[in-house]
Amino acid sequence: MLPAVSTPRRSLARGEVSYVMTDDTTWLEWIEIQKQALKAQREGDLEQASKMVRSFLQRPDIEELRCEALDLLAQFKEERGEFEEAKNLLAQAVAHAPEGSYKRYAFQLALAGAHEAMSDIEGAMKHYRQALETASQDDTTSAGAALQNFVRLRGEDRLSADDRELIGRCIRQAWRLLKLEGEPELEDLTRAAKSMIRGTRS
Repeated sequence: MLPAVSTPRRSLARGEVSYVMTDDTTWLEWIEIQKQALKAQREGDLEQASKMVRSFLQRPDIEELRCEALDLLAQFKEERGEFEEAKNLLAQAVAHAPEGSYKRYAFQLALAGAHEAMSDIEGAMKHYRQALETASQDDTTSAGAALQNFVRLRGEDRLSADDRELIGRCIRQAWRLLKLEGEPELEDLTRAAKSMIRGTRS
């Protein structure tokens, strides 16, 4: 497995199934495939788990679900130690996720974490910053994890004016969204990120 980094865990990484309240046949089929693939994963048959998801990805009618399937397949690749392929799959998941959505934000965090785990610090910073940009476009997303990791790798003293402007928008947005006490913490970014993460978990 990749070394742990501070990113929110994707739900399927905990062996959970992504449910959607819909009668759509494709969604229901995807739920069943997740159950079967995760069962195979628990039984140690990652090849079979990956095969199920790859088969689903061949279908032309799954565009709204493609990013989730790519993400799940990436998790299986990580577990098999196929890290480069996992990164490529996560990059595809990001590309297929809706712009300015929490889903894209989460996949960008996972992609950044994969780069960092493989000691590609520049790549990790790039994707953490892109996650901040995505979060800033969605007023229902708090970017605490992206902020914490980006500042940790970049260093507060090396942030550009554009970095600080983007970070300020994300912090103020999170303060409104999470109804955090006091004024937004714009001077201590590490503390601000921790407050945002705590607020998301509460």
